Amino acid sequence: MDESRRQFLLSEYSALRQEILETLKELPSNEKLGMVFSGAFWAWVLTKPEGRHYIFVTAWIPGALSILFALRAKAFSKKLHDFHNYLVKIESEFDLGKLGWEKHMEEREEGWFERYNKAFWPALIFGNIAVGIVLLWMEKCA
Repeated sequence: MDESRRQFLLSEYSALRQEILETLKELPSNEKLGMVFSGAFWAWVLTKPEGRHYIFVTAWIPGALSILFALRAKAFSKKLHDFHNYLVKIESEFDLGKLGWEKHMEEREEGWFERYNKAFWPALIFGNIAVGIVLLWMEKCA
């Protein structure tokens, strides 16, 4: 590999790693926003009597917001996957064999972080929808 190609790939690799780090910072922020909006909304509905008058509409808002935040998380995940695939190609250009972080990540088994990411959004969505159903049922029985 000639020196200009090598330098280009190294700088591109570095820039993409930086973008990955920035994207990774967004993941917990997205989760916090989803939980805060859900909690704040339920707190408002449960403490404001006027909110209870519209329960047939408001019961679904936290679930819908959770779905939107989950879609945002999925977009982040897709972006990270695209970065990973390209960085694997860059690493292969350097003929590192089994070395290289992206190559390592490709070969390892799924860890707790991945399992947590797969469980968080379905749990939040399910929880919000379940609370909405319970509130609708309580309103109907009252």
